[in-house]
Amino acid sequence: MPSVMQQMLLAGELPPATLVFQQFGNVTISGGPNVAIAAGWALGPPALLRTVYALISWNNGTTSGPVRPLTAVTIDGIPANIVIQNGGDLGFFLVGCAIVSAQVPNDATGNVVMTFQPGASFYNIWVATYSAGGLANPNTPVDTFSSYTTGTGSHTDHLQVKKGGILLSPMFLFWDTTSTVAGITRDYNTAIASAVTEGGNALIGPANPSYAVTASVSGTSNFLMLGASFR
Repeated sequence: MPSVMQQMLLAGELPPATLVFQQFGNVTISGGPNVAIAAGWALGPPALLRTVYALISWNNGTTSGPVRPLTAVTIDGIPANIVIQNGGDLGFFLVGCAIVSAQVPNDATGNVVMTFQPGASFYNIWVATYSAGGLANPNTPVDTFSSYTTGTGSHTDHLQVKKGGILLSPMFLFWDTTSTVAGITRDYNTAIASAVTEGGNALIGPANPSYAVTASVSGTSNFLMLGASFR
């Protein structure tokens, strides 16, 4: 049987979702371990139907081989759903991005525990958390995008969004730290040597079958971009 929220969504009665950026920060592990803990991260006010999303970006440095993917995440002790992830060689850096979600009703702060595939010499990780409410399907995206492009000054991805829903998008750019974004509110932006990781959100008004998210730089760059919409 559909949940109450799913029944309201089918009837067109579900109010707009809420989404609040909570915290962004860095965790570094090296010397062999492949488990990182973002300790005491802000999760937002406790609520019975609260969903916590984490946008996770990581850098494996210049080690050989593919970027090491996320294999598991927990948020405040609750197993999270890895909604989407991707990685690539950004140019001197092996980097990855992911969007994860979990229903976390208790606690205003908690640990985000991330397990990566072993094999990298180090894992330099950035974590952004969001609290959300009013979603009928918080773990199943309406649509997603995942792209990796090189040698261009701007890149745009598209995805379907539903009325009153939300959109989350993390990304990595190489070389140019003076980037701009469109289609999302940028919540964080930090330089790592000659690369930058950034990300943000959008609260959706009208439905749109091809909503655009664009990142641009002043010169040329490589772009690793993810996005997921929920309702």
